Amino acid sequence: MSVMPQHRNMAHAEISVFVHATENSEKVEKAVRNLVPALGGAVQLSPTEMRGHHGNPILRFEAELTIREEAFEALRMLLSRLSSMDEDLLRIEFREHLDAKNGLYLRFDKQQAYLGKVSLGSDNPISVRVRLGFQPCSFDGLKARLEGEENTRGSTSHGQDT
Repeated sequence: MSVMPQHRNMAHAEISVFVHATENSEKVEKAVRNLVPALGGAVQLSPTEMRGHHGNPILRFEAELTIREEAFEALRMLLSRLSSMDEDLLRIEFREHLDAKNGLYLRFDKQQAYLGKVSLGSDNPISVRVRLGFQPCSFDGLKARLEGEENTRGSTSHGQDT
């Protein structure tokens, strides 16, 4: 029987962001790459041209991390870079960021990401959705599990985190 790290249960991560006509698409792309350095050059940000309610041009960038290890690393990195204030907010609102299928939804401030900072935000954000292969009980449980798996690759455990 082979030993599989638990993060192999993580299906994938999706990152998306809208670029409005008043924004510079290169700067928005840089913000996304600053937010998740794991995106590097290996992951393509796919653009989709759209039209707003009043006919204004909107561009949507999307990236998908389909390699489980990349999704795991991106989430671990994002959570490790949060401020203590954002961590406290996620502790309080954690269940509101989960769906019934163990999807974790996070929104990050685009301007702060451009500056190289990781900050939660809801106005015109960079959206991140991570499909987890387990049901996290709390923000701290999720973070500990991700950090523990990073330090003990190759080990396994079963059940929900605490």
